[in-house]
Amino acid sequence: MTVDLQAIFSYVALPLLVVLGLWATWAKEKKTYDKKKREAAKNGWTYRRFDRKLHRKYRYLPFVDGGSLRATHVMRGEYRGRPLTMFTLQFSTEEYVDRGRSGDDDLDNDGNRDTHRVKHRYGVVAVGLPAPLPDFDLQAKKASAKPSRPQRLLRNVIGAVGGMVNDSVHTATVETGDEVFDKAFEIWSPNPERIRELLTPTVRTWLLKSDKAKKYTVRCTGDEIVTWGTGTDTAIGKVKANYLNDLLDQLPADQLWGPPPA
Repeated sequence: MTVDLQAIFSYVALPLLVVLGLWATWAKEKKTYDKKKREAAKNGWTYRRFDRKLHRKYRYLPFVDGGSLRATHVMRGEYRGRPLTMFTLQFSTEEYVDRGRSGDDDLDNDGNRDTHRVKHRYGVVAVGLPAPLPDFDLQAKKASAKPSRPQRLLRNVIGAVGGMVNDSVHTATVETGDEVFDKAFEIWSPNPERIRELLTPTVRTWLLKSDKAKKYTVRCTGDEIVTWGTGTDTAIGKVKANYLNDLLDQLPADQLWGPPPA
């Protein structure tokens, strides 16, 4: 009797490998789920493994570029006296397989380069505001003066939102008149005058000295300020949350909503 090893592999070994792969993925996700749930409880926050609506609210973020967008590991509560939302925003993209000189990029010979699905995960942190602020986007200037595609998209989004809220069609680049600060940071807002009032000399000096300000972009949507990064651990989320709260504490509170929380 002839043993067809290829048939045995196709009908037995291959399905088993698929099952083992799915189980390993599930086990890894469950480990993350259990860890996040414990961390949320430790901080007195609520936790949801998925939120079927939250991702729609943050589609405007500049890194979102792909399908299957969803919000996972959602924590909500209070941090340093302010409302906090911390979660992982994930999506997937189809990217070309680049084998370089080592092989053919069209192994199935269909005339097109092969692609594979890549998952992307970003940790997003939002801190709620007790009173609305004008929309703005604040980030350290990069080495290149030419804005990236995400930056251009973000400017357009800010302009669109600002147009609906403030009857402003265009988003302006905000110049504070502080040469050192303006060389280090770039700001966009449909309400430049209001932003200049908020960025007092004290705030500008603090931002220039802050390592976090050089790393994280801050986006204000009126009722909250948001930042993000590729790190999705809760500890990294707290770093982002502390930066946002520190920034709010630096703003001229007497003009906004009274003294910052203790």
